[in-house]
Amino acid sequence: MDGVSAGFPVRFSRLIPEVQAGPGGCLLSGTKCQDLPFCEDTGMPPILTPFGELRSTLRGVGLATWLAVSAHAILALPAKPERLTSDEYWPFGLSLIGFGLIFWLATHPRSDALPIRVKLGLCALEAIFALSANQIFNGNSLLSGMLLVAAVHVGILLPLRLAFAWIGFQTLGLALILYINWPLIEAASYTTGWLCFQVFAVLSAQVAVREVQARQQLMLVVAELQTTRSRLAEASRDAERLRIARELHDLVGHHLTALTMNLQVAEHGAQDERSRTHVERARTIAVQLLSRVRASVRAMRDDGPVDWKAELEQLQQHWEEVKLHAALPDDLDTVTPAQSHILLRCIQEIVTNARKHGQAQNVWIRLDCQAHQVQLSAHDDGHGALTVTPGCGLLGMRERLESVGGQLKIDLDSAPGFALTATLPLSGLSQ
Repeated sequence: MDGVSAGFPVRFSRLIPEVQAGPGGCLLSGTKCQDLPFCEDTGMPPILTPFGELRSTLRGVGLATWLAVSAHAILALPAKPERLTSDEYWPFGLSLIGFGLIFWLATHPRSDALPIRVKLGLCALEAIFALSANQIFNGNSLLSGMLLVAAVHVGILLPLRLAFAWIGFQTLGLALILYINWPLIEAASYTTGWLCFQVFAVLSAQVAVREVQARQQLMLVVAELQTTRSRLAEASRDAERLRIARELHDLVGHHLTALTMNLQVAEHGAQDERSRTHVERARTIAVQLLSRVRASVRAMRDDGPVDWKAELEQLQQHWEEVKLHAALPDDLDTVTPAQSHILLRCIQEIVTNARKHGQAQNVWIRLDCQAHQVQLSAHDDGHGALTVTPGCGLLGMRERLESVGGQLKIDLDSAPGFALTATLPLSGLSQ
């Protein structure tokens, strides 16, 4: 079990029976990575394993301890030159350097990908170099401090019982060295003291690991709650859309059908050509409106892809007084159907306002798919406005955009005419 402490199953509550390491050291709990806001697929940092999160702290404290112990031993040499013979300088120096180098490699960020056996092998080399330096220096008690670093390292990687067994072997090696160089009573007392220090170091490491795991459990629970909330909100929106679709079909659709039939009768009963023309045009508008209502109901029930060419042609036919100039990109497939429908409703509102309020003759529409968003730019050649009091149309447009994480900007400085910009994120609907 490489991503998490080997032999150390991370069990939390009944809500999350077991947390395991996934690719890249990300901890998953039966939840797909793309459903969690902190995973790589969504651009947020993944949850690190306990060793990965504690590694930087262990690295800094361990190297500082190694430097302090090594400096003390080297500075003590002039006062007690008999500690080392001329043949022992190189082995002693290599032991100190070897410990620092192995510890530096074992706590390097790339070490997270190493198998647990390799990590424990590096810990064993740390203990061997620490004991070797201690033996060469005639059992110096302060050099035993490097064993504390190895004990903390092992305490993060192994469960408590195995970590205690490990420091037991380390302490046994230290006891043999002190017994060779010191009187029995002093050797026993110092061995007992360093054993207590190592036990404390392992317990502290275990507490830190459990704190990291508890925090990761909380992050997983929060992520799952956010995912559940998003799905509930989406289900609520779908239910509301279905309700509105039924209301449109049952109320507006029936009335428009009745209006169309009455206009058809009125058209046949019109006395002069002028009246017949107006009635025929009114009936055509009613038929088109009924078609739009039915299309809206279908769109609410099923967010299929938008046929931009057909929709814009139909919009142009409805507003014959306005010339519509549309520039669409080729990569509109990156826009979701729901976002496409929102953009289409915005374009319809833009053209309506341009003719109704600005008496515009031309409307220019441009869609641009950028790195993380799609942008709708529009302007016309109408009268423009010095101030804007948003009515139902602009308010509805803004609400539609903001419901999916977008925004609407109105440019009052564009002359002549009226200009606005709408943006939508390409990452999907906001939660």
